[in-house]
Amino acid sequence: DPFRIQYYGTYSIEKLTKTVYDWYHKEGYTVFENVYKHKKGGEGYDIEMKLKAHKKINEHLRYDIGYEIKSRDSEPAEIIENGQKIKGYKGRATIVIDFALETDWQKTLTKLPIKLKKVLYSYFMKLHIEDDADIIYYKAVDLQKTIKSTLGMSTT
Repeated sequence: DPFRIQYYGTYSIEKLTKTVYDWYHKEGYTVFENVYKHKKGGEGYDIEMKLKAHKKINEHLRYDIGYEIKSRDSEPAEIIENGQKIKGYKGRATIVIDFALETDWQKTLTKLPIKLKKVLYSYFMKLHIEDDADIIYYKAVDLQKTIKSTLGMSTT
């Protein structure tokens, strides 16, 4: 299941985006921006941003971690940080971090006979998949903590 952060207060989309991009690059992920919407809504601004990132582990395994932020009816606000004014928003934001371990992402095993695939998955890849599933989970936890820290939220 994805992680969800419910936040109400002032925040900077630019700072959050930079934080997430920096985390992705530090961890060795390739980033793809899927969606960016910013428009005047009913009582404020509606903002939506989605990022996806992939990290190739080997020819059969890949880590995928996504980041999404949605905010409805947020009002422009100034944030003072380290004595400098930053453009931001005040309102409610929902942040979702999803993660997955993608197996056979290059589709190299699809050409193999079914019995051979079963042997590969049940004996060899199962050990790696279980270890890597733990790793991707804790990477997503780390990204969640980084985002919460940027928002000034407690990470306990």
